[in-house]
Amino acid sequence: MSGQNENIKVMIVDDIDRTRTDIKRLLYFEEGLEVVGEAANGEEAVQQVDELLPDIILMDVNMPVMDGITATEYITRTHPEISIVIISIQGEHEYLKKAMAAGAREYMVKPVSSEEIASTLRQVYSLEKRRQKKPGEEAVTETEGAGQVKQNLITVFSGKGGVGKSVLASNFAVSLAKQEKEVVLVDLDLQFGDISLMLNLSNIKPIDDLVQEPDGINESTLSNYLMRHLSGLHVLSAPLTPQDSERVTEEHLSKIIPLLQERFDHVIIDTPSTFQEMTLCALDHADMILLPMLTDLSTIKNTRTTLHVLEALGHLDKSRVILNMDGPSYGVELEDIETSLGTKIFHRIPREDKNVTVSINKGDPVTMAQQSTELTHSIQRLVEKIINPGEEKKSPAHKSRQKNRAG
Repeated sequence: MSGQNENIKVMIVDDIDRTRTDIKRLLYFEEGLEVVGEAANGEEAVQQVDELLPDIILMDVNMPVMDGITATEYITRTHPEISIVIISIQGEHEYLKKAMAAGAREYMVKPVSSEEIASTLRQVYSLEKRRQKKPGEEAVTETEGAGQVKQNLITVFSGKGGVGKSVLASNFAVSLAKQEKEVVLVDLDLQFGDISLMLNLSNIKPIDDLVQEPDGINESTLSNYLMRHLSGLHVLSAPLTPQDSERVTEEHLSKIIPLLQERFDHVIIDTPSTFQEMTLCALDHADMILLPMLTDLSTIKNTRTTLHVLEALGHLDKSRVILNMDGPSYGVELEDIETSLGTKIFHRIPREDKNVTVSINKGDPVTMAQQSTELTHSIQRLVEKIINPGEEKKSPAHKSRQKNRAG
């Protein structure tokens, strides 16, 4: 075992004695993990947390006296430095969403192996340490010979489909690559990813084949699966069929992301429109999260809910709302949207349905095929906002002129 001070302190909360005993046995032989306490329900966990101060709590959902969701919400509010991993027999999406909204960092479905628990605990601990670093403090990897990790990962996410998320991700990445940056775009919509189609890439080597490489995931094997686009952009493609997506796990993604960050100036991840495990991993690793939305009331409501979940996860400060397909308001003004969301719109992208549809059908991004359109110019300005953030701090006169433009 590692030294006492280096151990990840774990607390187990479950109303079944046998389950707590089994988990303790599973973790006993895992190096660097130490069980410092246990509780039979949420209320006991709340009462003990001040004294034990664990790094991570393994929390069951359905328990008497106080359930796991209620306990998670209380502990993450009073001890935000403690990460909570839900471990339950309930695998339905509704439970996952409730757990994430309450502030849980991860959700595991029983039964789980010792390797799965240990890997998840270490990953959650590592990500929490990264979140706790002060602004400007160098982030380092957890591996041997740890070196500096680039702050260069942008995750594009929306809790609602049909908002132009993948179109934004692909055109943003292409525009970034055209500025002589080394850029990679990861299609993490593992079941229905369209990035390769939008970029007209053929002879695809999907990510599910990468994770099955006999030599494992390393710099060499990863390079073989990066498709190069005409713009200079590299792409890691989604599986060809939905059933193949099951081969790719969060553990695989946690190995792939650092390798990409080390090699590329910018890593862009396009995600599915659900708070599933892979999405949460991409959000945890992100240095910035782009949230495209539309002006209809349904999307506004959904975006507000998404922001609440991201706040519970500790990701609100790095989230930026993008008003996509911006056009006639139809009674919903920008000020109303910002008031409803409780945040400012970071950027506005104009609506050009015909140009976008043609570009998708041809597999030719707007930012390459139609460089003179306002849509292309708007995405270029978004790129500038992100890679040159100091440019936002302009004079009041400049800001006034910018306000009258669609971005």
